[in-house]
Amino acid sequence: MSGPGQVASAWDERMRLIRLRRKKERLQFWNELKLIPKWLVGTVVVLYAAAMAISISINLSYRHNPYGNDMFPPELRDHPILASLALGGIVTLMSVMLTWIILWSRM
Repeated sequence: MSGPGQVASAWDERMRLIRLRRKKERLQFWNELKLIPKWLVGTVVVLYAAAMAISISINLSYRHNPYGNDMFPPELRDHPILASLALGGIVTLMSVMLTWIILWSRM
């Protein structure tokens, strides 16, 4: 029959081994990113740049609309620079989500 000291000793030994393994292993995020093919990273960057260029050019083309830019709230309709920054933030947020999905499905 095992006593309480033996269970604690086995637990302490296991925790000691886990700590030792964590100290010896040098896992780095950049080493994991090197597994992603360069062409896929390039494709994602080109698609992001195209999305930003298209969205901002369409946004700025509507600045001469007599009613203002209708796709933004009234606070941003008369400020095309702020509206472009807001649109850039939305495009960036969606691009990060889609990039995560694309790169995650590749692994």
